[in-house]
Amino acid sequence: MARRAIIVEFMGIPGSGKSSLASALVRKLSATHPFDAALPDRFDYRRKQLTWFEKVRLDVVYAPSFLMYRIRRLFFDISNIGLGFWIVGNSWRQSRYPIVLLDLVRLAPRRFYILDEWLMHRTIEESIKRYNSNVSFSRKFAIPHIKTHCLVYVCVHVDRELARERILNQDQPFR
Repeated sequence: MARRAIIVEFMGIPGSGKSSLASALVRKLSATHPFDAALPDRFDYRRKQLTWFEKVRLDVVYAPSFLMYRIRRLFFDISNIGLGFWIVGNSWRQSRYPIVLLDLVRLAPRRFYILDEWLMHRTIEESIKRYNSNVSFSRKFAIPHIKTHCLVYVCVHVDRELARERILNQDQPFR
């Protein structure tokens, strides 16, 4: 029987400490246990350049599990941002990120994948105030249950002003 991959996803607003906590968890797992833990770069599953064939293959393979998630995500974006070709295309493309991640896990199996960026929520690209990053929102857009993976979500809460100060004091080009 194949072992199940465990995906631990830290979620919260930008500046909440997701990356610090995720890095610490990977270091701890690697140092104290014989676990195969990875902290994949966000570009391994977000903004990954996919060919048309890869997009179709992923959509077909994972369609039963992810179709309702993707449609729910699309309607949420349209109702909060507005209807437009860019909104529809961008929302549909970004709703494929969990599928790309699960395909990565399937192709390069490890015991633990620790995500320091909220996959279901586009925290870096969008402002702190655009979406309400609470647990009920997270449940609505969590990766659908998949038998081959164990999904663990860790919600990191921080005062919005503290998060804003952390972001303003960081020297990161993507912020």
